[in-house]
Amino acid sequence: MQFTEDFVLEVVKKEFLTGDLKLEPYEISAYLQDLPLQHPETAHWTQQTLKKIQTRFHEILTQSGLAEDAGGAMQLKRALLEASLVAWLKQNGKSDYILALTGRAL
Repeated sequence: MQFTEDFVLEVVKKEFLTGDLKLEPYEISAYLQDLPLQHPETAHWTQQTLKKIQTRFHEILTQSGLAEDAGGAMQLKRALLEASLVAWLKQNGKSDYILALTGRAL
């Protein structure tokens, strides 16, 4: 799902860069409300669909180990990336993923 990648690259990366490792539900909602600006095909999505996507983002972040539940919000955790993955990401022009997952430019 392209939207998941965009969400991580935009929202999660910003949280790491600002040092605010607590991702609040309203931050996910704000991203989803602005989604039609970047992806016009989402403009017709219902609030029920947006709620399902918000739930799915929460599941992806917690199941991947990038976040833990923190009283309605999510406490983000920096990923530990293997050196071979870091090298591959750099070689393939995906350094922004390193920053988005770790909060550090390697």
